[in-house]
Amino acid sequence: MFLRRNRRESLPKLTFNASEGRLSYLLNGRGFSNASFSLEVEGSALKPGDADKRLLYPSKILCDDIGVKRRFIARYVFTNPEVEWEVYLDRYVERPYTILGSKVRNRGNSEVRLGRCRLLDVEAEEGGGVILQGDLDRVTFFVETGTQRWSRVKRITSDDGEHVSQTIGHIYDPAAPICLNSSFVTFDKVKTEVAVRCDREKEISRLEAYCNFDGFTLKPGVSTRAERLLLDLREDPYASLEAWAEIVNRIYKPKIWERLPTGWVGWAWVDHFKDKPYEEIVMENVKAIEERLAGFGIEYIWVSIGNLWRDTPGFWLRVNRRRFPHGLRWLVEELKKRGLKLGLWCAPFWIPDKPPSLFEKMKDAILKKGGECVVYPYGWPYGYWSTFKKAERPIFYCLDPSHPKVKRWLRKVFRAYRRMGIRYFMVDFLISASGSTPGTYDYDEYYNKNLVKGPEVYRAGLEVIREESGPETYLLASTSPTLQNVGLVDGVRVGPDYGEGRPVIPVDSPYASFTRGDGAYKTYRPRNWERHKYTGCKMAASYFTHRRLYINDSCNLLTVDGDIPLNEAQISATLFGICGGPMMLGDNIPTIKPERLALIKKCLPRYPEIAKPVDLFTSVYPEDYPKTFNLAVKRPWGSWNILAIFNYDEPELNVEVGMESLGLNPEKEYLLYDFWDKRFLGNVKHRITVSVPPHSVKLLSVHELVSHPWVISTDMHITQGAVEILDLRWSKVEGTLSGVCERPEGEKGTLVIYMPDGYSIEGSRNIKPRSVEDNIVEAEIEFKERTVRWKLFTA
Repeated sequence: MFLRRNRRESLPKLTFNASEGRLSYLLNGRGFSNASFSLEVEGSALKPGDADKRLLYPSKILCDDIGVKRRFIARYVFTNPEVEWEVYLDRYVERPYTILGSKVRNRGNSEVRLGRCRLLDVEAEEGGGVILQGDLDRVTFFVETGTQRWSRVKRITSDDGEHVSQTIGHIYDPAAPICLNSSFVTFDKVKTEVAVRCDREKEISRLEAYCNFDGFTLKPGVSTRAERLLLDLREDPYASLEAWAEIVNRIYKPKIWERLPTGWVGWAWVDHFKDKPYEEIVMENVKAIEERLAGFGIEYIWVSIGNLWRDTPGFWLRVNRRRFPHGLRWLVEELKKRGLKLGLWCAPFWIPDKPPSLFEKMKDAILKKGGECVVYPYGWPYGYWSTFKKAERPIFYCLDPSHPKVKRWLRKVFRAYRRMGIRYFMVDFLISASGSTPGTYDYDEYYNKNLVKGPEVYRAGLEVIREESGPETYLLASTSPTLQNVGLVDGVRVGPDYGEGRPVIPVDSPYASFTRGDGAYKTYRPRNWERHKYTGCKMAASYFTHRRLYINDSCNLLTVDGDIPLNEAQISATLFGICGGPMMLGDNIPTIKPERLALIKKCLPRYPEIAKPVDLFTSVYPEDYPKTFNLAVKRPWGSWNILAIFNYDEPELNVEVGMESLGLNPEKEYLLYDFWDKRFLGNVKHRITVSVPPHSVKLLSVHELVSHPWVISTDMHITQGAVEILDLRWSKVEGTLSGVCERPEGEKGTLVIYMPDGYSIEGSRNIKPRSVEDNIVEAEIEFKERTVRWKLFTA
């Protein structure tokens, strides 16, 4: 028996009985006890106790990118079937986590089929137990879908007490408090899941974390690894998720872009397929961006679908000359003259059935299920195909990412695009080739059987796209697995299509549910608040992966013009302002109303940090959802909080937010300012009480009370100072407040300055102050140059 005891009671105790294959992990008596592990081979579960030989090795001290660790190794040898299974535990020194890993070797002369490798199996009927403290109805389980679909923190007793989460297993008991995190920290080879089940006696009857080889054939003499599983016990559920993401970051070392992509897509209010040539629409918007958004950092022009012959996915290198008469090379050069880059939409693993030429070329390189080609039954409705009946529109076959022909195809396409100068891609519908990674389109026949189907096969194709696109090209994965993209793409769409316009097309279109039928081209329909809620909830449920695994693309397109109500446009702008991700514009820039263009400017330039959901573990499924976000802003000259509270429903929402949940001292006083209502809310202590009208958002700045004049907000940016104020200083000796602000030349902006009792304005330089209410002065800045140095004299 190996026993690891910690010197500090604040760290978990690990007990590993290698001979029997039993494991306990407890913090102050909470966690799990008597867990087992097993490996399915040829349909039977092999357990350490069944091994014909057990080899136990002395522990040794090692060091890796995660930290210093003590490794325990046990090797189990079986004769029927002839396999050797090594299990190791890495107990990290002075850390609340342990990582389990596993290797399998086929010692025999025949192939063996592998199934589930359970690295953690806590089963009440087998003497195991998940040990918590409080009422199980208050305990939560984080259910990660691993795709753009809803991920939620759920009451563990909801949905009949049975849950399956992709990769992440996170149980939180607020009564203790204790958080048990059993999540995989590698997931590039085998499908990973964590399942939990509660029985009617309100007991967790089983918790299991496994990677599923799903029938993978291991050849004689060959070894393979399973994925690595994190065991983490601590009090803070947020810190638990963030620690998991930090560990994943250290393992995969993904490149994280410093500069967030910002660009234009359009598609709302103007029909890119019918109104006029797509090329003309693009160039009109390019000109308008130069005139109306100069200096705001717009970098990309993203063209979608209309560049393809007959608007048909699969014909990636055949240009639609009807829509782009001058071709894409000409467009790349025209954009380059203006400091812009061309981006494209692409579904790289799709091959259309109509016309049949591409299918005939690639038919032997398509994934199969039961001998039949795997089909993505879309019924493509756009552009050329919009007038066809659904049965006459193209559907798509799913390419096999492991096939040499597919790899050559991908190399040809993306190498040509790179040489052409394409520097941004949304690679879409990747789920068509992900199998059970997670995914929807499962398969059982593929080319390279040395790879495990699912993540390993999927990533084999994605690696080619990454290599040929080049490091200077931003890759955004969409309609795809999320976590399994780590290290191969730059951004991941973690939520739904949001803010996207669509032409009004027949009701059998998959997008008919969120387009309006009473106008030519609309982005939303009245009372369709589910999209806002969906987007906000997915942003909340994935906040911890942002800039750790990749850049979270939480919101997709910002579209605020047309007949979108102001309150809805403010919701969209706020989501973009606090999401920390890229921003593509969906509006028609030549015609957008000035007041709606101003909303876009309040989100530029992009601020790279994401807001944390304050109520992720308190506003939980099934009765509630997260709606309160805290963005802690830190600049060299000061720090403050941005608090956003969304109400997507009909009744007025009344919310209390404790200062502790914002990371603030509840015994101190703070100044509140309402950004959208342009109203000072006074001083608060202990907690913030907010009423949010139906279908609206409250956006507040929270500054610690000071005894001298200070800027507490601006009207220039959602973050209210994070990007537009470069420096801010108070001189007690001179009685002056001075600062440096930056906006594009020709812009105007307003600073909101708190003036404590006893101070008055004596003069100013480069700003125009005016008192608007007690203790509040608004000061207008005119940016005759990009950078303005200003000073306020007080007495």
